Amino acid sequence: MLLSLATAWMSQGNITAGLMTLKQVAQVDPNNVTAYLQMGEVLRHQNDINGAIEAYRRALAVQPDLVEAQEAINNMLRTQPDAQ
Repeated sequence: MLLSLATAWMSQGNITAGLMTLKQVAQVDPNNVTAYLQMGEVLRHQNDINGAIEAYRRALAVQPDLVEAQEAINNMLRTQPDAQ
């Protein structure tokens, strides 16, 4: 339910509310890979590279073979050499 709400917020252009809702999803269900992937995508588009990398790393902690998260981190680290 919260994940759908986050998607609805973002589709209406309210990225802040969408991101806050995704964070709630992660608190309620820390194994929700989809929430971390969506957070990573939103943060990357907001140019919060470190926040995006952290979200993708959390997704990988739940599902280590998640290619989407691995590729996203690698791409960001290549384009942002100062990102940790």
